Amino acid sequence: MTATDTASLRERSEYQALDFDYDPGVSKMVLAETVDTLARGNPTYRQVVEKELSARDIPAEFLETFGPLGLRNDNLVDAMTAYWISMWTVIHNKPLANADQTAAVLAQVMPRIQGSALTKSARKRQMMGEALVYESTIALTVYSDAKAGNQELQLRQMAQSAKKNSAKRGFELAKMKLTDQGMQRR
Repeated sequence: MTATDTASLRERSEYQALDFDYDPGVSKMVLAETVDTLARGNPTYRQVVEKELSARDIPAEFLETFGPLGLRNDNLVDAMTAYWISMWTVIHNKPLANADQTAAVLAQVMPRIQGSALTKSARKRQMMGEALVYESTIALTVYSDAKAGNQELQLRQMAQSAKKNSAKRGFELAKMKLTDQGMQRR
């Protein structure tokens, strides 16, 4: 699948059914959960993280990174695709996918989440989608900063964490290569 092929996918009702709106109440909950996860129970660090994330427009940052690859920040399939690509990038310490690779991964992700309980309610779609937008954006920001600073230990730790989390979610990205046909087993 190429980037131009995704236009027909985006026109399908199954794809459009996975869109979500940004309800401010749900966004507040997602931000709080993200802050709690990142602060790991440290109240002092929690305040720093909350202040930092509250000052940023994470969905806009997501679009800066993933928009050129054809992904939107208000669709669960797109958010999940960005998440897998972000984690693959961190695990393999490779450049971000190109538009054709992204389109192929999108085509792989769509059937995996179609019909899932997460897709049934707008609230659940937003909670999961927005959480993935946060995770993808933050992971790539931290990864880029570590890479620019030659922080090899931090890069290895991030890769190990991403490997563990992707395996736990049933998708062993460490054993995958990214191609124009999507994620392929090595």
